[in-house]
Amino acid sequence: MPFTRNLIYHLCPLIGNDLWRVNCAQLRRRMEIFNGRRLIAIATGDGLHGPAVAERELPGCEYLHVANCPKLREVATFVPLLEAIAPPKGQEPAADQVSFYAHTKGNSTACSVEGATLWRNAMYHHLLDRWEECLAELAAGAPAVGTTRVNWGTGRPPYPSKLRHGTWCFAGTFWWFRHDRVFTHPRWRDVPRDRYGAEAWLSGLFDAAECPSVYQPWPEGLANPYDPRHYDAALYSD
Repeated sequence: MPFTRNLIYHLCPLIGNDLWRVNCAQLRRRMEIFNGRRLIAIATGDGLHGPAVAERELPGCEYLHVANCPKLREVATFVPLLEAIAPPKGQEPAADQVSFYAHTKGNSTACSVEGATLWRNAMYHHLLDRWEECLAELAAGAPAVGTTRVNWGTGRPPYPSKLRHGTWCFAGTFWWFRHDRVFTHPRWRDVPRDRYGAEAWLSGLFDAAECPSVYQPWPEGLANPYDPRHYDAALYSD
């Protein structure tokens, strides 16, 4: 099935470091992948560059300007992004629509910059440079495809905030999803009001076995994804 490939993206243009610009560069050089909508949610407020500065890093897209919430981070823009691409009320989502979701990974974890850099670059590579493989999984029926899955089952969730929502996640919060599987789910708006709510969201909708991980550098038990030893520095350094 030929899919229309949309982009929804959270951009937090911190003045304090330029890691957000590095994320934009990773995305910008792969922008031709997206033949549908390209929707960027830009966080605004104190300590952030103005939206015009951020828009120059990802030109030619649609933009949402959303007040920054340091406690919720990308969760503050997640539902607005979903609502912007959801079908109008009463209309069924098209079976040929898929979206890639990601965010400016690592710009708020500069203290773990080596691990965050390798992890971030690996996710862009495996989900976007291998996009045809990812979409083949979606065409075969998977509702979502991501990387670096953590599956804790009945164990303790990994979220530092103590969030309890689901039994697994795509750590890092990068993934592809099918509109017809997500937007027909009765709980698709159920995003926990927690800084890890977007990361946990898919687990509230689907079982881990339904959602393939196309890059898994650790077993699916709990792991520290910021540990640079998980990644091949020769492949994933900037």
